[in-house]
Amino acid sequence: MDEIVVAPYNEKLIKLLDFMRDNPGYYNPIYISGPSGIGKSFILKKYFEKLDNARIISSMDFEPEKVEEYLSHRFFGVEDLQLIHETKEIIRGFVSLIDHALEKDIQLVFTGDRPYEFLPLDPLITSRLDGGISIELPGLDPRSRAVLIAHLGKDLSPELREKIMEKDITNVRKLMGEIKKAMIMGTVEEEKREEVKREEKPVDDFSTFVESVKESIPEEIVETSEEERLREEYRQKLYVWEMKGFKTDRLKRAMEGKLEDLTREFVSFTTDVQRLIELQRRYGCLDVSFLTPEEMREIEEKLFDPDAVMELEEKISRLERMMERRKEYAKNLSRDLTLDTFKVTPSNQDAYEVLSHLLSSPLEGENPIVIVGSRGTGKTHLLNAFALELTKNYPNLLVAYLSYHTFLAEGDTVRTKYQDANILFIDDLHQIVIHGFSRNASYLISRGAKTGKRIIVGTERAPAFLPIAEEVKDLLQKGKVVYLQSPDPELKRIFIEKIASRFELSLSEEEKEEMVKKMRGGFYDIEELVEKILSGGREEVKEPIPERIISFEELVEEKPAPVEEEVKKVEGLLPELKDPSKRMTKEP
Repeated sequence: MDEIVVAPYNEKLIKLLDFMRDNPGYYNPIYISGPSGIGKSFILKKYFEKLDNARIISSMDFEPEKVEEYLSHRFFGVEDLQLIHETKEIIRGFVSLIDHALEKDIQLVFTGDRPYEFLPLDPLITSRLDGGISIELPGLDPRSRAVLIAHLGKDLSPELREKIMEKDITNVRKLMGEIKKAMIMGTVEEEKREEVKREEKPVDDFSTFVESVKESIPEEIVETSEEERLREEYRQKLYVWEMKGFKTDRLKRAMEGKLEDLTREFVSFTTDVQRLIELQRRYGCLDVSFLTPEEMREIEEKLFDPDAVMELEEKISRLERMMERRKEYAKNLSRDLTLDTFKVTPSNQDAYEVLSHLLSSPLEGENPIVIVGSRGTGKTHLLNAFALELTKNYPNLLVAYLSYHTFLAEGDTVRTKYQDANILFIDDLHQIVIHGFSRNASYLISRGAKTGKRIIVGTERAPAFLPIAEEVKDLLQKGKVVYLQSPDPELKRIFIEKIASRFELSLSEEEKEEMVKKMRGGFYDIEELVEKILSGGREEVKEPIPERIISFEELVEEKPAPVEEEVKKVEGLLPELKDPSKRMTKEP
């Protein structure tokens, strides 16, 4: 009597627990209800005994301060929720247990003597049970009683088994008690004594009539009547599912078949409906505004089709993963570096126009695109702005922006985290490869290009001079390479006015013009020098700004911009190309 006996009344539960064993956390939490003595605790404990790292406790033994300990198990169960003593600490502990278990995919199983909706539980607890799956163990029906007696009382005589079957026992515990009693007392003598006791009872004419009628009813008729009762019960359940909008074609096909097949189909169907209800909840939590009306209609129809559970599970999981990825990718973007704040001038117009084609055809065109420019020419602003715009305009696409800091902070996880992106912006590639992340960058670029993803790269070095895998270097060189020039006078003026406004200084046109003529380098170089000139405040400095600019000219090195250096390298003008020992290995 120590093994689980599968009978019609518990088949559904056994199937669910088998699934739970192989897929912990998939249905979470699981709530099992049924009257006392129906066998729910026995079945659950037997399963937990065979699971690794599993524990089950009574609700009366639940201690809020031990939640962390409970969460150290892979499977955790709490029996008899109807007995829980709800204090504020207990409620908080219970809610914390469920929330953390859901986050960590720790399987929770609860039991109670009735559906949890009818238990005096705090709404914070019931709302979390709503997100799981609930299953009820009904009382023993005649077929289940017969199966249990056949297995548990196999050593009894047919006469004793028949006598136990005649009793209308709907409780497993009571049935097992009757079987044990029969095993101990079920001798021939005891059976005779029972016959004598029955003979001693007064018999009236009505009792005799009832007994004679019972004996005259063929066994086949009794069985047929019971089968028809079950079929009628299934018809009523089918009607309820139809009223709720679920497709019941497969149940209708099984309705006229063998009762065993019909029962099995109902168990399977009910399990699938429970899964559909959970999928409906998950779908309702998603932002699906980017789906076409046809796509939404297709999904919503399948939400009521038990035969589409597997397909629907895959689609909703994919949408959930996409939604989660969008949130993760958005964290890398700056909301301040937008296209509205990017100033298009002759020095950056070519790069701007190339990237502008992404806005109308994000997945088409030359690939990859490489934006080459020295420090402070606007690469980061440009790449961030277009990534931000694409994220906003194409919610059906995953757009990711990665900088050197992304590779530094996330390490090898960038491979799996960003391989789902449809469009991949990689900024500071020169820093990424110089500082030891060449392998991960190469993987994302080469794999992305092979799988049809758009790749946009920002770098201070032309592809030919990046210390990166030859395969990736060739790939970048064959793409669209666009150069950003050093800031032109118009852009310099914008930079200078922006920095001056930070100091709340108003410059004359003459002063601005003089600064534009003298300042060299990119935005950061100009910013540094302008701040040095203006940092003291005009009223504290005797000489006028133009003269102060001249005094700072020695701070500005008269050297070609990095892009010009690359050109000279190609032309063979720099000695490191002739002497490999002198080749540049550090960031320019």
